[in-house]
Amino acid sequence: MNDETEMVSEGTDPFLKDEILIWLVENCNQINSRLGITLLIGGSVVTGTLISGKSYINGVVSELYELGETTIASYYREFGEEVYGDTSLEDEQITPEMIHLNDAQILDGAAVRNVGWWRGKISSVDGYSIGGIKNN
Repeated sequence: MNDETEMVSEGTDPFLKDEILIWLVENCNQINSRLGITLLIGGSVVTGTLISGKSYINGVVSELYELGETTIASYYREFGEEVYGDTSLEDEQITPEMIHLNDAQILDGAAVRNVGWWRGKISSVDGYSIGGIKNN
């Protein structure tokens, strides 16, 4: 039995998750870096700036407060503190399951929707490229 067959038989199919994409998200979460990225998800294209989960929560909370949605903003803030609060706990390095974008656009056929803040499951990403889509 070769190595690839053994990996699949143990239930750790290397094609089910993209370790590089997971590393990019972890990097953004740990050092708050930003990176232009374009994702292919179920036939739609999502493009924007890859940001940390904490930056996403803070941005959404600020926007909700500006809109007067204080109850929803408070929930997001509490959620963010619980999930992204103390990043110094090295023993709790958890593989991220979500990817966060800012200045996001969803391109679906000829339609382009500017959605601003965007959050999706890493496991739903079919493919990606580094860099955003430039409008000509």
